Amino acid sequence: KVWHNDALKEGIPTVTGSSGWRFTGNWTDEATTYTTDQLKEQVINADDKTFAAEVKKLYSVTYDLNGRTGAGAPETTQHVEGEKVSPNYTGTSSLNNGEKTIFVGWSLEKIADVLQEDATQETIGK
Repeated sequence: KVWHNDALKEGIPTVTGSSGWRFTGNWTDEATTYTTDQLKEQVINADDKTFAAEVKKLYSVTYDLNGRTGAGAPETTQHVEGEKVSPNYTGTSSLNNGEKTIFVGWSLEKIADVLQEDATQETIGK
């Protein structure tokens, strides 16, 4: 409980998401979104005030590496909906199957055939 015209300060509960979900660190009332630090400074001057913890679904990013053959793939990572994610290039210098191969990047779709030297720009862009 917080007295009228007092800030919340340390009265904010700890939130842990259940399996497959993560607390984003944000709280919302009817009109405003607050970070936990902003919420601590929020002065309560209404009879009752409700703040909801923002919890979002977790998604996994897994690297396939052509069926997980060859070099070790980066570990699977978990991210919340809407989070910007960049590919993990850890260890990509060892991703080759011979002297004439070069790792050029990750693809969102499986490319079954070896990229040829005369590949079209569309194929290279994948």
